[in-house]
Formats: sequence, C-alpha cells, structure tokens
Amino acid sequence: MTRRGLLVSALCVAAAAAGGPRWGASLGARQPDLLYVCIQDDAKIAVVDMGSRAVLRTIDLVKLGFPTTAKPHFVVVEPDGQHWYVSLIGANRVVKFDRVDRIAGQFEMETPGMLALSGPDTLVVTRSMSAVNPPKRIAIVNRGTMKGDEVDVIFPRPHPMAASKAGYAYTGSLGVNQMASVSLADQRVEIVPVTGATHAFVQFALSPDGRTLVG
Repeated sequence: MTRRGLLVSALCVAAAAAGGPRWGASLGARQPDLLYVCIQDDAKIAVVDMGSRAVLRTIDLVKLGFPTTAKPHFVVVEPDGQHWYVSLIGANRVVKFDRVDRIAGQFEMETPGMLALSGPDTLVVTRSMSAVNPPKRIAIVNRGTMKGDEVDVIFPRPHPMAASKAGYAYTGSLGVNQMASVSLADQRVEIVPVTGATHAFVQFALSPDGRTLVG
C-alpha cells in the first residue's frame, strides 16, 4: 500500500471494499471496488471508487428519514457486494442497504458500535465508544431477516468486534481488563481476563487463518 493509501485508511471511520458483482451504471460495465466512509458529524456516508479515488456519491441519511444526529459509525460489506451495513449511534439502529443504496432492513438497539460478519447469515454488533453506560450486551443478528438477540457479556462497555469463519465472535471492554469469546451457535460466552495496566480495547482483527487476534 502506498503512503497515500495508508493515510486514506487512517482517516476513514469505517470502510470496506465490496467483492463480486458491484454497483455500476450499466450491466456489463466495469464494476468499481467501493469504499464506504462514514461522515459521522454530518449524518452522511461517502461512497468512493477505489480505482479512481473519486467520490461517486454521498448518501444523506437525513433525506432517508434519520435524524441529523444519526452518527454513522462503522460499515461492513457482504463478500459479494450485494448488501452493506452501517451502525447509526444516534439513531439506535443498524441499517442494511443494497448495492444501489436502498434500505433493505433495520435492527434496533441502543447505541450500536462496531460490526462484523460471520458465515453466510450472521452480523454481530457491539456498543458505541461514545456511549457512557450502554447495556453490557452485544447483538447477534440474522442478516436475511434483520432480526436477532442481545447476549450478555457481563463486562461494561463492550466495543471492539471481530468474528471468525468458525462461528466465534470476540469483543472486549473499554473500561475493564476483560475480553469475551462468544460461540454464535449457542450464544455461550467465555470471559478472558487480561493482565497489566488498565486497557481500553477499541477494535480487534483476526488473522486470515483465524488463529491470531490483534487488538
């Protein structure tokens, strides 16, 4: 990645490139790799063509019926690019869009934060970093129906999120030295203590083979 590319990545609140069939002006035209950038204070999402590095369009959430304080925070995209999801902190919901930016579903929860996809149909959601005292729960949502449950992880302020192909999700606390491993099949939660000075876990990522978690 170029230095300019690294700078763009550092500045993006949330972004993802969509694979497979993608948005395009006409059938058969080159389908661009897209970058979704949350403009949190303006309640907008910029859609960038990664090839030309030009903004293709900007989605105004207020025009779609959401409040000016919607605060879009993080985006994840389906592997085939057909749908993408954004957490709206101030609107208390996660919104599903199709590849031409039409609303395809919503899941309501208090102050959603980070998102991760797992398997063909699961979306996992944590709480916003800006929430002072959010519920000690994460949400496990079916992406097809946009219905789901909230699972108690015991510790306060669960924020980071990563999910594996093997069906596990990982989160951690912004306030105490604890992490959690969650089995998505049966919603079993295992708490893992972390030694050392007080940490604030902001985000996690998994290695491609699923063996290493980075925070």
